[in-house]
Amino acid sequence: MIRFEFSLHFRWPFSYILSWPFTPGSGKTSLRSAISEETQGNVVIIDNDTFKQQHPNFDELVKLYEKDVVKHATSYSNQLVKLN
Repeated sequence: MIRFEFSLHFRWPFSYILSWPFTPGSGKTSLRSAISEETQGNVVIIDNDTFKQQHPNFDELVKLYEKDVVKHATSYSNQLVKLN
C-alpha cells in the first residue's frame, strides 16, 4: 500500500487533476481524500463515476445490463467531465 504524506499550505487556489486511466486500485480515492482533508473540505471534486448515475436512462440501463451498466453509461459521463 502506498501512503501519501504531504502538506498543502497555500495562499491562492490550486487545481489537482487526478487522472489514472481506468486503473482500479491506483490510489485516486486515497489521494482525493488526503487533498480534501488537507484543504479542510475546501475543494470541488468532479468525479466521472458519480456522473454515470445521472444518465437520463440510467434505471433502464441497469435493468438491461445489470453489472455491465458502467460500460454503457461511461460515454455519457465522459462528456460531462471533458476538459476541452
